[in-house]
Amino acid sequence: MKRDLDLIRLLLLEIEKREEAFSSEDLTVNGYDSKQISYHIGLLRDAKFLDVSSEKQLPNGFKTYTIWAITFSGHDYLDAVRQSKIWQLVKDTAKQAGASLTVELAKGLAVQIASQLLGLAA
Repeated sequence: MKRDLDLIRLLLLEIEKREEAFSSEDLTVNGYDSKQISYHIGLLRDAKFLDVSSEKQLPNGFKTYTIWAITFSGHDYLDAVRQSKIWQLVKDTAKQAGASLTVELAKGLAVQIASQLLGLAA
């Protein structure tokens, strides 16, 4: 399965709304199925963007997790890519350059674009 940075952003936005720990099975994102969500929760855990526990193997081969919170690193990434306008500019910039987006590149571009929009860029 391919990593989808749009889904990662949407998951972080959804998780941020939650006040208490919850099961990843309770997450839904329009246009994405439970296998995609499960896979990307695992990626967010691996990137240390989420504090998760209680992995449970499902019959479909994917896992379910108890999600406790977004980590400091996860919040930093989300804050960089939160605004839809900035996120779209990040994707457009990468596409125009013919570059694949990594999490680090997406965050860096988002910070650079936000700085430019705020008149802070040199």
